[in-house]
Amino acid sequence: MKSILHILLVFSIIIWTGSCRNNFVDDGSVRVDDDFKDLFYADSNGITGADGIFSIELLNGSSIFLLGDCFLGTVKDGARDFNTTMLRNAFIVLDKGQAHSRAIYKGEYEDPVTLMKPVNAPGDSTYRWYWPAHGFVKHDTMYVFSLNMYNEPSSVEKSDKPEEELDEVDKLAEDKFAFRVGGIDLHTFTLPDFKYIETKKAGFNYAENKIDFGNCVMVDGEYVYIYGTKNSPGLAKVHTARVPLNSKTFHNNWEYSTGDGWDKDIKRSIPIEIDLGVSEQFSIFKFQEKYILLTQERGGEDIFTYTSDYPNKGFSNKKFIYHTPEHDLDSTKKIHTYNALAHPQFIENNELLVSYCVNSIRVRDVFENVENYRARFIRVPMNLILNENSKENLESKQKSAELKPLSFSAEPAPEWTALMERSSGWFGADGIFSIPLDGIEDQNNKDKKTLFIFSDTYIGEVENGVPKPGNVMVNNTVAWMTGVKPDKSKILFEYNKDMEGNPISYFTPDNKNSKDGEYFWLGDGFINHKKDALYIFAYHVHKTGPNVFDFEQTNISLLKIDKPTSKGIRKSDQIPTDLGFVHPEYGRIYFGSGIFVNTKKANAPNPDGYVYIYGIAEGNKSLLAAKVKPDKFEDIAKWTFWDGIQWVSNKEKAVPITNGVSNELSVTPTEDGRYLLTFTVLGLSEKIGIRVGDSPVGPFGEIHEVYTCPEYAEKGLLPYNAKAHYHLSSPGELLISYNTITFDFWEDIQKDASIYHPRFIKVKYK
Repeated sequence: MKSILHILLVFSIIIWTGSCRNNFVDDGSVRVDDDFKDLFYADSNGITGADGIFSIELLNGSSIFLLGDCFLGTVKDGARDFNTTMLRNAFIVLDKGQAHSRAIYKGEYEDPVTLMKPVNAPGDSTYRWYWPAHGFVKHDTMYVFSLNMYNEPSSVEKSDKPEEELDEVDKLAEDKFAFRVGGIDLHTFTLPDFKYIETKKAGFNYAENKIDFGNCVMVDGEYVYIYGTKNSPGLAKVHTARVPLNSKTFHNNWEYSTGDGWDKDIKRSIPIEIDLGVSEQFSIFKFQEKYILLTQERGGEDIFTYTSDYPNKGFSNKKFIYHTPEHDLDSTKKIHTYNALAHPQFIENNELLVSYCVNSIRVRDVFENVENYRARFIRVPMNLILNENSKENLESKQKSAELKPLSFSAEPAPEWTALMERSSGWFGADGIFSIPLDGIEDQNNKDKKTLFIFSDTYIGEVENGVPKPGNVMVNNTVAWMTGVKPDKSKILFEYNKDMEGNPISYFTPDNKNSKDGEYFWLGDGFINHKKDALYIFAYHVHKTGPNVFDFEQTNISLLKIDKPTSKGIRKSDQIPTDLGFVHPEYGRIYFGSGIFVNTKKANAPNPDGYVYIYGIAEGNKSLLAAKVKPDKFEDIAKWTFWDGIQWVSNKEKAVPITNGVSNELSVTPTEDGRYLLTFTVLGLSEKIGIRVGDSPVGPFGEIHEVYTCPEYAEKGLLPYNAKAHYHLSSPGELLISYNTITFDFWEDIQKDASIYHPRFIKVKYK
């Protein structure tokens, strides 16, 4: 029991007088994760409480937590016995996929020993111990920094109590309350057995510079970045050092950030400038394209974050994250919180795991109630950290909460379906997209001119519902319609012809990405007012076998048509892109499945000037999103992709908005500022679904299965690719099309022409 009081040492470094709490109010988006706390601590046969709580992700997916003063023993009725064993440091490992943790220390449970102990110099009897800091992993070795601590009895503050009123714990406090940091050491351990190898002193003069390097470590690219605070007059500042990741030693040969560069001289180190005293322990980590600094205000109860494009400077976008409530809830005001840390390897559902330590300045509190010395864990939405427009985001959430949930009712639209039932020339197709030729998404415009684009199309004659011999299939066709009512006299179906008058496709692959045997399926398209042209997505497709579903989509081209007329559509420019690619996690991805033009000229209700392009990840039929200004549409390098939190330039950082959608779909606005995502559930099913979102990229809510296509039950047809046609719909209603096909399509189409043309329904919402 001789060292129990040193549980306060870590705590007392960061508690200082004169701190004032900012009067922030938590917006409710942060949640407490008690499940993780329960997983972390044990009430018997394990560690019952600790602070420090740095974590390092191991190469096998597990994580190790580096603990400072920690108790090992049994908890009874929520309390620890005063004789409970305390270790100065230990590790906790959370193995991947396991529902429990395991502690690592020397010795046996009945007779445990602190894991890391300093070796005194000859003749030095000073009591010393290690306060673990942060670390990193390289190959099969783990590197852990520690602060080398020691006592300074001459500075002990005596209790004001009379001697006869002091109990054993109070006396212990008087004996052991003074301490100092003597230097920074680096320990190495083998993995996966955590066998100790050696300890090296950090290669700078700690006595002269007093920077506690190692209290945050980040591996990024070719370097290991080592951070530490210096307790200088004013706010505690963060200094940055770095060492090459391929270095043979990591304890020396550092270079230090000068703000604009790096220098071997520590005296030229320039700290990161932020308007807050950083806590002794803190976190800097990289999340996709941003560096994030998370810290608890030194001496305070509030947690903040900053973001930057650099690991050593330029931190801004200050965000209040959370007010730790433990001090406020304690009537004695002895309980405090400190040293919040981020654990980015545990990000789930775009929520960051954050820990903070809890302790009391009265020693007996940590025995009488174990919760007074157990770290807490919270989950912080990443958009709360990264969103530059958090105020607007909260206002949007408030607005969404005030809106009533939408209800839907659906019915067939036989008059529209009849428009596609034909017996001469064009008699069947899929892939129907509708494009208003003025580029304006308005409704009930009786003079509206519409271009329909189709993919695989059958041309020939039909008698008694059966195609006559000699019918052919081409890969893309069009139709031109005037007005917004289904009138066969106002629509003209057209297909391209060769010199002999034989049906051919309008568009065939002819660019640097083209390969022999490929053909184009058409994605969505739109009129680009900035370019005064029609753009259509075209998928490079090739057959892989004899069956109808034996095909593969690879590359994607943009078709640019300067004159979208019956004659002009025969001429197009093909712009190759890299928008069709294989993602290491989500599989084959291709963009162009749907387009939402969110510009004022297109009559968008809440325009931001961007064109939104939706893509599909084949693995789970997941939806992804990109956006670009209309005048930059052809320059794919100017596109950005939604990573779940922000727009980034790297398409491989895109993450799914939602899952279970179809290869073709639509996003359309409502009158009250919401957005409707319309699709065939799971890509190929009898269910047409709508999700309601707060923005063009969501978040989208649950699936409303608005309609069950009867063709599956009645004729065994497979419905797919449902989508809405906004400018052909009436207010408060969506005109929705869907396609049908069969598994034995090549045979079935020759028996029944009706199996292969678009069907329509109308869905009302309110």
